[in-house]
Amino acid sequence: MLAQAYKRAFSVLAKKPIRLWGLSLLAAIVSFFAGLLTAPFLSLVGIGFSIVVSVGMSKVYLDALDNKEVNSDQLFAGFKRMWTVLGGMAWQALWLFIWLVGSLAVGGLVMALFAALGSGFGRAAGVFSVIGIVLGSIVMIAGCVCFVIKTYAYKFVPYILMTREDVSATQALRLSVQLTRGKKGSMFLADLLFCVIVGVVAGILAALSAIPFIGGLFAIVLVLFIVIVILFSEIFQGLYNAAFYQMPAAPAPAQPNQFANQFQQFQQQYQQPQYQQPQQPQYQPPQQQYRQPQQPPFNPQQPQQ
Repeated sequence: MLAQAYKRAFSVLAKKPIRLWGLSLLAAIVSFFAGLLTAPFLSLVGIGFSIVVSVGMSKVYLDALDNKEVNSDQLFAGFKRMWTVLGGMAWQALWLFIWLVGSLAVGGLVMALFAALGSGFGRAAGVFSVIGIVLGSIVMIAGCVCFVIKTYAYKFVPYILMTREDVSATQALRLSVQLTRGKKGSMFLADLLFCVIVGVVAGILAALSAIPFIGGLFAIVLVLFIVIVILFSEIFQGLYNAAFYQMPAAPAPAQPNQFANQFQQFQQQYQQPQYQQPQQPQYQPPQQQYRQPQQPPFNPQQPQQ
């Protein structure tokens, strides 16, 4: 799955690098001027305009993967259902905020609770504080992990808003959770692998640039590499995320009653037939047909006895 998404993204980016980069630059310029012209009193208008344009880039990535012509029409396609797009993205941001801030708040509450309990035990207050810090840290770390998982679970929201006109703003979030089932791990590895490759290549070029005499050449290559990453990293990530979106989702886990039905069907299908002893036919004696004795024909000349 990861290799397939990378392969499709590389092939599309190699075919249309200038066109995709131009649309990405146009989206950035439009968003910048929208925020600049509406500041400071109408900043929310500029933010909403930027969100709709950024969601339009997901339509660009999907059409590019389908070998369709990409232009500014896809970039501004989100304005056809602007309120649904804004509502869906706001709903996504709200739930991510709840997952992150909620976990941090619960962890801080655990620390404060144990610190308050320890204040009444004198010398044991330090022990309670340590326990509270450990438990609170565990809760915060678990909450951050859940936040990362939910970030990838909600990652298909912009693609859904641009391709499914029958889906509302709140339904897009639930549908994204369904479509990312079985893909979140691969999507996380795709982002991690991209960051690792960029970091390793940049580190090697930085180390080679310290070599006397020829180090200047590697320094120039390092600068060019950083420029390429800045210009095309967002495009490449959008393309392989769109490729993940077009892949079929994993089937939903079966419910307990479904497990029972499947097990019953399995038993019926593979149950060995019971051996039945063949029935032998019952003995019936041959029926003798009764024949009435024939009397001789009557002869009047013959004397009767």
